[in-house]
Amino acid sequence: DHQPSPWAHTFLFLQPRHGVPWIAESDLQVPFPGFRPRPNGPQENPIYKWAHPAVNQAIVLDPGLSPSELTAVQRRVHQFLHGGYTYRVSGLAETWVALERRDPAFRGPLHHDDAVHCAQFVRECMREAGRDPFLSDLLPENTVPEHLAQIFPRIAEWRRPESLE
Repeated sequence: DHQPSPWAHTFLFLQPRHGVPWIAESDLQVPFPGFRPRPNGPQENPIYKWAHPAVNQAIVLDPGLSPSELTAVQRRVHQFLHGGYTYRVSGLAETWVALERRDPAFRGPLHHDDAVHCAQFVRECMREAGRDPFLSDLLPENTVPEHLAQIFPRIAEWRRPESLE
């Protein structure tokens, strides 16, 4: 509907490690002094990576995966993690162009088959499980977090109290 979306990023929950939830995501890393930046693109991280004051709301969606579908998603996550994929800002620019043109099948000249942004990453993993939620001409690379938020059931929602913002 061309209205601003509150959702700017998306990822998949993985099995907890030592009691800490982990996520699989495709992310653009910004180097901070004192921290070794990870390569841009698909990666695994502890969920507390997103425990930051700038994050003021979040939702948890449930695609309702069966055990075999979950295995397929995990297989695709592994392929992304070890397949040399990157995160390119040019891909986001082309997604923006597709949204502005209202052309979900738009693929621009900057497209790279080895690049994947966050919502595309999640959608491609769901497609591996045979659970692509979009039965339309919306290309995976033109998927944005808002698309996912509109289609999967919400099972939890969190918003920072305004007094803390």
